[in-house]
Amino acid sequence: ESEGWPRHQVIPQRHVADLKAALAHVRGQNLSTTTTTATVDTTRIALWGTSLGGGHVLSVAAVDPDLRAVVATVPHVKSALESILRTLQRDPYQASLGLLKVSAALLKWIITKVTSTTSTATTYIPLHGPPGSSAMMQNPGDDEGYGRLVDHLVVPPTSSSSS
Repeated sequence: ESEGWPRHQVIPQRHVADLKAALAHVRGQNLSTTTTTATVDTTRIALWGTSLGGGHVLSVAAVDPDLRAVVATVPHVKSALESILRTLQRDPYQASLGLLKVSAALLKWIITKVTSTTSTATTYIPLHGPPGSSAMMQNPGDDEGYGRLVDHLVVPPTSSSSS
């Protein structure tokens, strides 16, 4: 059973695995409540995803012929290289600065994984940020837009001791 932490991690392979697990669960269950019994018609299951989730539902649908439909609104399906090249064309200085910072964070993660004696070492890279930051999404408007989406989310507790 999940405790709900850590949150705010973007790991596409896990997102796709979660979708597959949810499908397996729904297909293997007769969902019921105390007052009514509802059976899931497993021949009429559809997936819906937006942005990165749109790419995820397309990935699942590609290997699951039993899905009835897929709705992928504004799916993220372009390659990372294509996104980087387009950003470099638009603002070479800011994009180069941001690319260097993201590369440094990824290098830190690789070094931590290689040198760590435990497999639980984690390096966090911001999902969104202003142009030139170390964030994965740093186009103009990304930080403001995604910031508004997550303003209402719960922040994980920190382990700090107060004196």
